[in-house]
Amino acid sequence: MVYATETPVNANDTWQVVWEKMKNTGWTYKASAKLEPWTYILPEGQHPGGVEGEDYINSLYEVQTFACDHFGWKGDVQYNENRRMMEHSQGGRRRRRSTAKHITNTFKLQQNSPQAKSAIEKMKTH
Repeated sequence: MVYATETPVNANDTWQVVWEKMKNTGWTYKASAKLEPWTYILPEGQHPGGVEGEDYINSLYEVQTFACDHFGWKGDVQYNENRRMMEHSQGGRRRRRSTAKHITNTFKLQQNSPQAKSAIEKMKTH
């Protein structure tokens, strides 16, 4: 088991440590009925009955990107490799921009939700 002994997230933490820190501030997960194996629920978020992108996230990649964008995590080797593979599979520079725009829009929505604000504040003060 990985124990998170310090907060907030450090830029070079492994994903296991980052996730442990996020769980300590109220993030949870449960089995998903969709293509992804897990649904990640923000602190104070609801699932089922919540709004995707505000209450919960259906992708490990998006949760990790949330950690990069909001907690200063730089990503570990696996995350950065997945990111490169995702960008490459999107068919070049033009598609990457549209994918990045979609992800950015998703996280703007998340950042403005009460649940995301709570998650960000809890990580800052935890």
